[in-house]
Amino acid sequence: MGLTEYAETVTSLLYPGNTLSEQVLQPAVWALETALNLPPWQRQCLCLRLDGGFGTDANLNWALRQGYGLVAKNKGGRRAGAWGRRVQDWTELEPDQRWVALAPEQLSLAGPTRTLALRWRNQRGQLKHALYVVTDLDSSLELICQKYNLRGGNSQ
Repeated sequence: MGLTEYAETVTSLLYPGNTLSEQVLQPAVWALETALNLPPWQRQCLCLRLDGGFGTDANLNWALRQGYGLVAKNKGGRRAGAWGRRVQDWTELEPDQRWVALAPEQLSLAGPTRTLALRWRNQRGQLKHALYVVTDLDSSLELICQKYNLRGGNSQ
């Protein structure tokens, strides 16, 4: 379940169309903290689910230093592809469509995390890769992928 039972929007921010997601993570989180009247000690109770546009190493480090949990796609581009091509032992999430594995290297960030490699087929059948960065050190890779898919209020 999200922050409320009714899938309400907690806060909305509007930026010019040329603003990148990576530029607005901190103001968005500060607006969320203000709207929820969230004291700093409660940050450790919240998990930020972030799309890749927000997932620069700098943003992930900032969120970790603030004490937030993460289920985030890293904005790694070429790094994701290079690391994904090195994985030998994939766990299939969807038959011949989506796979997950522990990444062959782990990102070194401001707090304890796991880096997962994702692989999927795009509409043309090409294999694509991404990296997820998570503070959940115990759950199965499949469960973490399910948690990531809940970002933005998506219940699937």
